[in-house]
Amino acid sequence: MNKTIKLLQQKIGVTPDGDFGPNTARAFQRHYGLITVEAAHLLGQCHHESAGFTLMEENLNYSATRLLEIFPKYFNSETAKNYGGKKEAIANRVYANRMGNGPETSGDGFLHRGMGPLQLTGKSNQERFLATVGKTFTDADLIKGELAFDSAVWFFRENKIFQLCQNVSPENILTISRAVNIGNPNSTRIPHGIPDRTTQTLHYYKLLTL
Repeated sequence: MNKTIKLLQQKIGVTPDGDFGPNTARAFQRHYGLITVEAAHLLGQCHHESAGFTLMEENLNYSATRLLEIFPKYFNSETAKNYGGKKEAIANRVYANRMGNGPETSGDGFLHRGMGPLQLTGKSNQERFLATVGKTFTDADLIKGELAFDSAVWFFRENKIFQLCQNVSPENILTISRAVNIGNPNSTRIPHGIPDRTTQTLHYYKLLTL
């Protein structure tokens, strides 16, 4: 059984069996006050980003080779060798001096690494979300647990992604995927995992319309 889904089901009033079926999908939509297409896009993106709601914390255990592929802006062939396999050091370098984080030596990068189904990242983002539910960063583990989906809904609202959810056409899924994965719905880049993002969005749309 999926613990995160069970926590969600308890919150939205569905029998907590850990299975994300049509009853859970419809209850999710009602609980968060979403229209069908908004819920489908949100759930599709969450499913992909969290590997089917199984990963609620960013995995930063990258090899030197992978660092050069994913973070070429922050590593060269020499520095990648020094950071490869050191997830805490990787996070502190990649996320330093942005999103409210301090410099690399502050440790903020790893402390405020991605959490929740949409990998909410950075001190300012996490603290702003937690403030909306009357919490502080001492309660950050809640983003990986009972507040996981609340953080995802907040992310979509904060970044005005719901207003982009028009339908579930390939074009619209691409736009939403760019907003989530790249941070810019108007980018010309192809987001990571677009085939699966498309598959999952259509899957949840089907569940919501059964």
